[in-house]
Amino acid sequence: MVANYEDNVYNRHFLGPIKAGAYLSSGIPVIFSDLPSLRARFSEEFVYFAKSESINAWVEKIEEIVKYPEIAKIKASKAKNFVENKTFTKAAKEILTQLNSCLYGSEN
Repeated sequence: MVANYEDNVYNRHFLGPIKAGAYLSSGIPVIFSDLPSLRARFSEEFVYFAKSESINAWVEKIEEIVKYPEIAKIKASKAKNFVENKTFTKAAKEILTQLNSCLYGSEN
């Protein structure tokens, strides 16, 4: 959750909050503050949420990760997959495909 992350394609091109790409692509479980803006963008399928004002909530999430490492690995894998599919490059390709289809009636 807190570390230096190497520069990679997901950090540079991820469509999301600045550090989220680095966290989600790390391959380790991620705990976000339980904020409406983060809940709107990210799913509990691949991240953990903890109330930011409650240190006990953070401790409980960390204990949950330690207690159920296989679930944490699955969530981390889903997070990495999410980031790999939410890039500027893929979004641009999709937008251009749709524009070409509207303008020219094809996907070329």
